[in-house]
Amino acid sequence: MSVSDTSSPAITATAAVAAAATSPTAAQLTANLWVTGGALAGAAARPFKRSIEGSTLSDDERSLHEHFMLLAIEAAQQAESLGEVPVGAVLVAPNGEIVATGYNRTITDHDASAHAEIVAMRLAGQKLQNYRLPELTLYVTLEPCCMCIMAAIHARIAKVVYGTSDPRTGACGSVFNISGDPRHNHSLEVVAHIKQEECAQQLRQFFKQRRAAQKQAKQQAKAQAALLSAESNAKS
Repeated sequence: MSVSDTSSPAITATAAVAAAATSPTAAQLTANLWVTGGALAGAAARPFKRSIEGSTLSDDERSLHEHFMLLAIEAAQQAESLGEVPVGAVLVAPNGEIVATGYNRTITDHDASAHAEIVAMRLAGQKLQNYRLPELTLYVTLEPCCMCIMAAIHARIAKVVYGTSDPRTGACGSVFNISGDPRHNHSLEVVAHIKQEECAQQLRQFFKQRRAAQKQAKQQAKAQAALLSAESNAKS
């Protein structure tokens, strides 16, 4: 019988069940692909990179990073003025030139991808006429999410420096560690917690004010409804 002869009565239900029991499931194959993806692709093993804490840097290095992070904080203020979550980013060349500045514009532009980092990378790409941005350092006030760190990897960004961690969607070690995965075809350096308190306070204050405004709006709506109800009862 030919192996390709699937119409043969020799292929019984029992044999089919036995074959299925010894065959890897789709889930197993997917899991194996995630674990051994780099090896399957023939990629050379790379060391697993972890974020470098800003507090461990020399005074000169930290001072330089703080200078550019302050510019990112200023950009975040522009986002806040538009009612956006205050996250700002700047892309800096090795000579200290500011190549591009970005801030959150998701609500303004009706664009879920318009995070500060993406906006900055788009502007830099247009300016340099190249989607690849090697040698540039990306400063951002909040730890990048999965989308943004992958965009940085695709753009061949040399280094990412962020202010405060994102305990919900951070992809540089807080929740995911996409930046440190050795299977990528580009490895970037990550420096964490530069001007951490300032960046965190900017976000805390924004959400505190927004919650207060939402609470006030609910109270006003409730009071208005009660007034209308009282007027209706008085007329009846």
